[in-house]
Amino acid sequence: SRGQASATPTRLLKIDRDPPNVTISFRRSGRVATIDVRAIDRDSGSKTPQVFFGDGTSAWGRHLRHAYRPGRYTVTVRASDNVGNVRTERRVLVIR
Repeated sequence: SRGQASATPTRLLKIDRDPPNVTISFRRSGRVATIDVRAIDRDSGSKTPQVFFGDGTSAWGRHLRHAYRPGRYTVTVRASDNVGNVRTERRVLVIR
């Protein structure tokens, strides 16, 4: 009713609608590539990303080493945050 104070505290909730920001970088040594993934979500935090190496295999992690045969590969990273927002990024890797 009017003029009465509430004994229930008010809470402000922040809604996170944005997926994590993702960057992919490579370091090559012969036919072995080190794939570094940054997945950052300042609002709700990010989970460990899944990396698809482009050769039919995948792994979970932020710093991965993978051996390739010569060729052109599309490395795909799928990263999610702690509330379920997902971002997918791709980058081409060429192994000679």
